[in-house]
Amino acid sequence: MSWDRRLWGVELRSPGSPTMLIGTAWDRSERVTPFSEPSRALLFKNRFLARRWCRGEHAFYEGRTDVCATWRFVPVPVRETVKKEVR
Repeated sequence: MSWDRRLWGVELRSPGSPTMLIGTAWDRSERVTPFSEPSRALLFKNRFLARRWCRGEHAFYEGRTDVCATWRFVPVPVRETVKKEVR
């Protein structure tokens, strides 16, 4: 038993740092609680939702003068594969 889904994630790009796929810890909405599930990539069902989230983050960090001002959030296609562990 397994599933293989094509979804959208968000990549954080910052000059001088390696790019990284960000996780649910970045999501400030109430739909994710930090203790309800293990840490995992922040995933969206489609590109539109990922882009909307990225626009919100860009607006949140707009006008800052520290390193956060250089951060760019970019939607990227990802594949989530989940398989039952065989014991």
